[in-house]
Amino acid sequence: MRRVWLAPLFGIAIASSYAIAWFALDRAFTARTLLALGFIAAAGALSAAAALVATHLLASRPWTARFAAALFCLTAGAVGLTSLFLAIEVAWASHPLAELPLHIVLLIVANIGLAALYNFLALAGFLFLPLGLAFIAAFAWAIAWPPR
Repeated sequence: MRRVWLAPLFGIAIASSYAIAWFALDRAFTARTLLALGFIAAAGALSAAAALVATHLLASRPWTARFAAALFCLTAGAVGLTSLFLAIEVAWASHPLAELPLHIVLLIVANIGLAALYNFLALAGFLFLPLGLAFIAAFAWAIAWPPR
């Protein structure tokens, strides 16, 4: 797995695509925006790591199968993990999670997570489209490229 460096690089790339779009809209970089950028970078790095594992497991399959797996992991992983991180942050700030039973905590995080997923796709997703889609396609291609 010589391509391990692609995981943090994808996290930086996907977060920078959001930051560039945010800057182009002439919006201020508040503490909340920087926290969201950190969540996006972490989610991107984790989803790229999952894509690397998936393509390694599919090494004997055709290149198209590895590309599809990488594309799915990068797209769904980045959006899903960012929404999960935002949901946990909101739930932690607004509920006494340490004092509640686990099943209640999971319901709270799931409820807030679905709302965060909708908000992320409806609002932040449009900021990713121009540059983020190109990054996702390029990194899926690089991750799925046949091993030597």
